[in-house]
Amino acid sequence: MRHFPCSALLFAWIGLAFSTPAAALDWQFSAGGDVRWFDWREYRNGRQLLMETGPLVAPLARLEVRAGGWFGRVDSLWGGGLARYDGHLQSGPGYEADAWEEIIETGWRLGWRTGGGEVSVGLLQRDWGRYIEGSATVSSAEERYRWRIATVGGAAMLPGSARWRVALDVGLPVDSHQKVYSRSMDDFTLEPGDGIYWRLSLPYRPQADGPLSLEPWYQEQYMEDSNIVRLTQNGVPQNLQAYQPESVRRELGLTLRWRLGGSVPE
Repeated sequence: MRHFPCSALLFAWIGLAFSTPAAALDWQFSAGGDVRWFDWREYRNGRQLLMETGPLVAPLARLEVRAGGWFGRVDSLWGGGLARYDGHLQSGPGYEADAWEEIIETGWRLGWRTGGGEVSVGLLQRDWGRYIEGSATVSSAEERYRWRIATVGGAAMLPGSARWRVALDVGLPVDSHQKVYSRSMDDFTLEPGDGIYWRLSLPYRPQADGPLSLEPWYQEQYMEDSNIVRLTQNGVPQNLQAYQPESVRRELGLTLRWRLGGSVPE
């Protein structure tokens, strides 16, 4: 497993702040929420094994500090909702059930902004928990995922518009982790395979100096097959194996953000 020095970006951001006179720093704090349509699918040899779909909601917050053209930003959200699971649990016939979803995302970003455009690099940590309800004949399933994704991004004003911007972020995981909790076997961990992440958004501000912004967006993350692990029961190896199949996570959402303090946007 590859590991990324997660503190590097944070230290760079702190270093920028402390090396700049306090009077030259601008800051802005905003909060709001987003609603998204969540779509998760797993495949084996090109055949879809399962899907989880449903609406999720999440409150969020953002802190940004600017020094001249430089800016550092931290974004965080925590939410979830009830989705619908349709597929298989490891093996056996098709199965449908409710699936409770929890999402936590934190992103650190350092960039340069000038005129109507910006470029940046960042680190995005995505945590996702899924709990699939069981039945009289099927055991419940609980899994927790974590990805740390190194990103590069850019944004620019849309031609002919002073209110709309277009932003694109692209990234690759530098650390992936999955924990599976089982009632019949010992808990085990997997490393989901690498795959590209990307996000396209269209931030809109009704008033140039107003506190409200809206942002429709779409993001997608692809994962290759994970490693294969041998299952154990009370520490004794069993003649069973498990792995995370090739997967795609897609989300279509709308974010509403309200500036609560600090300078107006540039």
